[in-house]
Amino acid sequence: MELRLDGEVAVITGAANGIGRGVAIAMAEAGAGVALLDRREDDLLAVARHIGTDAVSTHCVDISDPVAVTLAIDEASAALGDPTILVTAAAIDGSVNLLDLGVDDWREMLEVNLNGTFYCLKAILPAMLRRGGGRVIMFGSNIGLKGGSDIAHYGAAKAAVHGLARCAAIDLAPHGITVNAIAPGPVETDMLASMPADWLEVKRSELLTDTFATVDQIVPTVILLASEAGAFYTGSTINVSGGDVLQ
Repeated sequence: MELRLDGEVAVITGAANGIGRGVAIAMAEAGAGVALLDRREDDLLAVARHIGTDAVSTHCVDISDPVAVTLAIDEASAALGDPTILVTAAAIDGSVNLLDLGVDDWREMLEVNLNGTFYCLKAILPAMLRRGGGRVIMFGSNIGLKGGSDIAHYGAAKAAVHGLARCAAIDLAPHGITVNAIAPGPVETDMLASMPADWLEVKRSELLTDTFATVDQIVPTVILLASEAGAFYTGSTINVSGGDVLQ
């Protein structure tokens, strides 16, 4: 079954590389207009050139800045039409034991991974309400489901994203907006490669698949949730973790 997104407009954060880049390319191939948000302007432009259509816009923005997020989504609406899809793939991570975790590191992690997700959701809702509905896909993490060592700030932020998705699904259902989260296991991206080698070795050994996921193995779940075929999913956190979390 081919899933199409013709006539839809998607806002994708973290679109310069990794999962966000993969989602942006796949959504464009499925017929959607795509607004690409990230802090890395050169990489954003490279993704836009790869997509190679007129139905793409780029917006260099830090999602931890709510004013800048609102401006970027307003610009996307002006360029492509009101968005009907939001994918929040932008994130940061880090490894530090709780005993050594500082307040500034804690605040930065929540500001990007949790608050940034909230800022994007709030900014896009007026456009979705004008369109009469929409799809919101937030990226959580398997760490938000099971926990992990030396990563309390990341796990707390991602677990909160799962909770936000559930509550937002309830509030937005009367408006035709579905909200779901995806909790991937480790995915071969630049962010994963930045983790310490010993942490990566232990994490790989914990997976039933004995391998990290590729971006291409995560993207189809996003396309399903964004499509009409995914209309009955809402308030869910979908575990795509290679058996790292069993439910």
